[in-house]
Amino acid sequence: MSSVPEGTDALKAIRERIDRLDQELIALLVKRMKLSKEIGQLKGRLGGSVYDPAREHSIMEVATKAVTDPCFAPGLREILREVISACRKVQNGLKVYYLGPEGSYCHQALMRFMGRSVAAEPAQDIEEVFSLTEACPNGIGLVPIENSLEGPLTQTYDLLMESHLLIQGEIYLPIRLSLLGHTQDLTKAKRIVSHPYAFAQVRDWLRKNLGHLELMEVSSTSRAAYLASKDKNALAIGPSEAASIYGLRVLKEIIPMREKGITRFVLLGHTLAKDTGQDKTSICFTLSHRPGTLHQALGAFSDGINLCLILSRPIKARPWEYAFFVDFEGHAQDPRVQVCLRKLQESTLTLRILGSYPKGASC
Repeated sequence: MSSVPEGTDALKAIRERIDRLDQELIALLVKRMKLSKEIGQLKGRLGGSVYDPAREHSIMEVATKAVTDPCFAPGLREILREVISACRKVQNGLKVYYLGPEGSYCHQALMRFMGRSVAAEPAQDIEEVFSLTEACPNGIGLVPIENSLEGPLTQTYDLLMESHLLIQGEIYLPIRLSLLGHTQDLTKAKRIVSHPYAFAQVRDWLRKNLGHLELMEVSSTSRAAYLASKDKNALAIGPSEAASIYGLRVLKEIIPMREKGITRFVLLGHTLAKDTGQDKTSICFTLSHRPGTLHQALGAFSDGINLCLILSRPIKARPWEYAFFVDFEGHAQDPRVQVCLRKLQESTLTLRILGSYPKGASC
């Protein structure tokens, strides 16, 4: 039998137990933040990076496995992500640059992956994310690299070819579109603002429900939310998170889309992430212009290494010559991967590791 009294007394007793647990949690969190600050000071003296993707991945994995009830695991991951984010902040020095503006899908991916305490600065375009990150020794960048419906973002690959930055992590963000506005009374609306891609994905629903309204195309869904915030007769289609940023209401949480899209983002930094045992490696190589060279190069992966992506991009300074990008499972420090890379080096003109990093999941 339970020792807890019934009725209102039971509720009061449970709340008192929660209050005591909260006090214990606060004390433990303060201790954790103090230890994190000490680690930050040590890293400052030793020259280590504030952001350690392998360490953070390990913390999340261990915590998730420790939860016996699977229904608690997602919530615990959310809480732990914010704890890590707050502890990372007290270490100081870390700055994250992302493809803006605030409220963009890139901004969403950043908040969901690194928590809301991260010091973040939006950039106007992908090239600026690279340049800002390159100029900041403790900086990391976040850019989109691939979409499940539209394929690779070639600009990101071209910039990776030219930059010294390394991929330190990846994030997969399902794209969901919401209807945003000032009021539930849709009879006052005169126009809908959004990106052409968003309009294309929800056109069937729009035609059926709001077909009489003018459609106004803009450069991004976050820009649409901003413009709608300035116009009481406008609605916006974009991420629900943009509503709180721009002072709008979510009028429909999820609009049915023609196709479900997922965007892959990559984190860029100055160091190679450590081995976690659940990693992916990205490389770029060039070949001599003769028959069979690509077939010979890919033969290096034949000994049980799983390829995730193969992509070619033209080399701008050398017309009709191409660089090849390959993603595969494993870490550059794995003995089996090192054997593969040595074989690959024998059949390529140039070979560069773009990063080894923990395999991402949807966030």
